[in-house]
Amino acid sequence: SACTHERSAIRAEARRFLEALQPLLDASKLEVVLAQYPFFFVPSPAARDAVQELADALRPTPAIFELRAPEWTGDAERAFLLREAIDLAC
Repeated sequence: SACTHERSAIRAEARRFLEALQPLLDASKLEVVLAQYPFFFVPSPAARDAVQELADALRPTPAIFELRAPEWTGDAERAFLLREAIDLAC
């Protein structure tokens, strides 16, 4: 989706996505949203900014991020995710 693949569209796509989910949220039928990134999405300042932007755009909806590149499990990246309250799915 554009939320995880097109940096320029993160906020607009997240807003549309949450609007589509609103009936599920209103009915308490949605527990979490999964943001799944491709294997080639490796940590960098721009990648961290993109993850942070999507996390912020989805809040307060609970979300977890599947950052598939193994580089996201390093100490610095785990510290970033913890500091920004971004949950990681592996």
